[in-house]
Amino acid sequence: MKAIGSKQLKEISVKIFSQAGASIEEAESVSESLVEANLLGVDSHGVLRIPEYVRRIKEGGIKLGAQCAIIKETTTTALVDGGFGFGQVAAKKATGIAIEKARSN
Repeated sequence: MKAIGSKQLKEISVKIFSQAGASIEEAESVSESLVEANLLGVDSHGVLRIPEYVRRIKEGGIKLGAQCAIIKETTTTALVDGGFGFGQVAAKKATGIAIEKARSN
């Protein structure tokens, strides 16, 4: 069996998601997260998810280009709706909001 390095694996994953209709930003964000999970030894959250994600895109379960929306917000908290997009993309956005709030409070 031929070994594939993490950089090449990410490139392959980005191509797959792009061909499924994801934007380059979505494809890169999700691919980075999946490959990182494999590198950390959490294979259940790694690239083995690619076929499932592609299937969910085709079936409409994952909405490509979904915009995150802040549903409820205080000075220290925010409830973020990922709009049925990729969880990795929504988590990145929500983390950015949390960091911003932590810095300002």
